[in-house]
Amino acid sequence: MTCPTCSGSGAAPGTSPQSCPTCKGRGITEENQGFFSFSHPCPTCNGNGTIIEHPCAVCHGSGVTPRQRTVKVRLPEGVRDNQQIRLKGKGAPGGAVGPTATCTCGSTSKCTPCSTERVTTSR
Repeated sequence: MTCPTCSGSGAAPGTSPQSCPTCKGRGITEENQGFFSFSHPCPTCNGNGTIIEHPCAVCHGSGVTPRQRTVKVRLPEGVRDNQQIRLKGKGAPGGAVGPTATCTCGSTSKCTPCSTERVTTSR
């Protein structure tokens, strides 16, 4: 869930992320060696292009906060106890740029929670 304190920016209230001085906000650094040019993710900002000098106290700069939710899973016929099934997109959020994680359920009677989620099953 997007952090309600910083609105997903990761910066403390009253501040904002600053452009990276190393890559000038591009997120990559270039290295020229003769005829060849190599691009690398910026080591200062890890390829984000911005630096958060004062991170949000709630989300610690990630821009997301965990929340409790219940996920109902309808198990198809033939699924046995301790058999893993894939719950695509039902895992923890992937951060500012990544997709939602995939969760697995390992039992027809009790599923292991994915991050802060409670999973219930039914046939």
